[in-house]
Amino acid sequence: MVRKLERELPVPKEMLREFLDEVGRALGSVRVKTRFGKELSEHLYLVEFRADGTLVPAIVQLQVRRIKGTPSVFLKEVRPLTEEEIAESDLEQPPTWSREFGRAAWLQVVTSLDGIVTSIGSAALVASFLRGMLAYDGLWLGGEYWAAGWRIGPPSQTPDPNLVSEKVLVCDRMVTGRGALDNILRFQSDLDRLALLLTVFWCNHFYRIPAMHRWVLEPSDTGELTSRLAQLGFVDTSRVSAMPIPGTLSAPGATRQVDRLDCHSWAITSRMRVFEPPADGMELLDVFERADESTKLRFLEAATAYDTSYWVASHTVTGALAYLVVAAESLLDVKLEKCTQCGQVRGMTSAVRKLFLDELPGLQDGSGQVDAFVRAAYGVRSQHFHAARLVAGELERGYPVDTLMPERLEKSTQLDSLRALVNGLLVAWLVRKVTGEPWPRSLQPAPSPRPSQFYQVNVPIGRQPL
Repeated sequence: MVRKLERELPVPKEMLREFLDEVGRALGSVRVKTRFGKELSEHLYLVEFRADGTLVPAIVQLQVRRIKGTPSVFLKEVRPLTEEEIAESDLEQPPTWSREFGRAAWLQVVTSLDGIVTSIGSAALVASFLRGMLAYDGLWLGGEYWAAGWRIGPPSQTPDPNLVSEKVLVCDRMVTGRGALDNILRFQSDLDRLALLLTVFWCNHFYRIPAMHRWVLEPSDTGELTSRLAQLGFVDTSRVSAMPIPGTLSAPGATRQVDRLDCHSWAITSRMRVFEPPADGMELLDVFERADESTKLRFLEAATAYDTSYWVASHTVTGALAYLVVAAESLLDVKLEKCTQCGQVRGMTSAVRKLFLDELPGLQDGSGQVDAFVRAAYGVRSQHFHAARLVAGELERGYPVDTLMPERLEKSTQLDSLRALVNGLLVAWLVRKVTGEPWPRSLQPAPSPRPSQFYQVNVPIGRQPL
């Protein structure tokens, strides 16, 4: 006998994951099968009931259905196993269910699930200290920085301090949630968000080290190179188990003045021995934390496109330029018309140009330069997204000597300039939204344009004097 009447369970949507995990533990499930869908997921728990001294296997089936955009949990049925499920579980043929057994099993499951809903709703919040790592290219960080609940500093060991290569940030935070698992999930989400924010605010690309194996080269005892698979990752050896007191692990870090609209000021110079973030970098983290949720979401969407531009730049500068345009477009508030025949949005280029000049009014005097730059960027975006063209010389043959600047180098300099312009746009938009005042730099003129030039020196070897 299978009970067909379903029962809705009052599980808050933010506790769905914890509730479904707790169901398996509370029912003593030895196997869980889940079928995921966009509007509905089914969660099957293999459990055992005791009847007359005998263990009787059963399936408890929960459904999560999206109702008017909100996920709701239902106990769908408590039933015996099908022949296929018996074979999958490698079980002997279980006894036939009686009407009384089915009713008792249903009531026992309902009682257990109601208890889980009550317990997770009344559970005390738990605070945990958690540490994560972000990677970047450049110099090691010279000290620690505090903002928006984060402590960001260098690891306890910094091998190869003079090698310009991938480096690591240690990111510490106190997280409060409904338990250890919930806190870890919250922290991982917070760390991903921090990587996006630092990529914008610190004018560099920050990212989580992917959990994967890669081939590496190592010298053998005989001096020959050997290959092996190595796990990517970084382990800090400081053994910190609680939120550090400021200054105990590292001295306060220095900052430097960076003009966000001038890509040349971002560059690492020969005088620098450590990585110094922009002077306003940590303040902007606090500004973001003060934003309402809608503003945060809009900014993170733009920051994600901005971050994607970094990721694809190593493969295609064309794609990197296109995603910077997408980052700017994501901040548009105007509703644009669509062509009645082709369905394409009309007036996008003009709208983005106006967005730049509204958020960065200091560029008005150089609006001709902005116009040319936006048109050029949109030309790249349209050719790439609409016609799958690569216009940054990705497919050019390489030559030992170029008589004119190759397209791949010219577009790379355009990428740097557009990245600085979009960075300033994102910061100006956020500051205005949160504080109600313009970003001070937005009122100043654009940086002086610099011609793109590359230098090459040829030195003859073994040439005889005249």
